[in-house]
Amino acid sequence: MPRQVNLRQIEAFKALIENGTVSRGAEVLNISQPAMSKLISHLEMGTGLKLFDRVKKRLAPTNHAMRLYQEVDRIFAGVRQVESAIDTLRREEQGRIP
Repeated sequence: MPRQVNLRQIEAFKALIENGTVSRGAEVLNISQPAMSKLISHLEMGTGLKLFDRVKKRLAPTNHAMRLYQEVDRIFAGVRQVESAIDTLRREEQGRIP
């Protein structure tokens, strides 16, 4: 039965796709490899989707994974836009004389 998906699982998924291996993804997130594997496993259980094929001790993204990654990447691009807007507002605020 699918469970709720959380942001940390999505971050782990994104790191794995972008870095190619569980180990490198874990390194980017500054977590252990077993913790990374657990996040990915819980994400698959939470979504009810097979996101990775296990091939020669490596995880290969499925078509579902790549489609999900496109959505995740769009969301993170939106977050980067919000961060940019915040930076702009801060610069404007610093330029104001009280």
